[in-house]
Amino acid sequence: MLTGTFKNIITFTIIIFVHELGHFLTAVALGWKVDKIVIYPYGGCTKFNNDLNSNILEELLILIMGPVVQLLFYFVIRNQLSYNTYIIFEKYNYVIFTFNLLPIYPLDGGRILKSILHIYFGKRKAEKYINIISK
Repeated sequence: MLTGTFKNIITFTIIIFVHELGHFLTAVALGWKVDKIVIYPYGGCTKFNNDLNSNILEELLILIMGPVVQLLFYFVIRNQLSYNTYIIFEKYNYVIFTFNLLPIYPLDGGRILKSILHIYFGKRKAEKYINIISK
């Protein structure tokens, strides 16, 4: 707070929380067990307690809903903010959204790609391909 970055930190954390809430709410709606949501200074993670052989389409939907809810939150809240707050909000939203969708495992983009590869090529080949892509 003393460094003048309090608004930035709060904005960043709220966006990450909303993103993780998208994963959480979708998982709960699909009957998945959620262990916890962890918010780190640089991102977040929703941890599940599900079978290893979970439905791949459900997993894909859960992965997609984090960025979707984040984007919906952006469109709903952006007109409610002052100009200075909006600039910060827009910048962090764009950075988090874009970075998180990079096809690098374990980011959402990498996990989404891995799920799609799993559908087409099977689990082992999907893991092999995502490891090559993520390097």
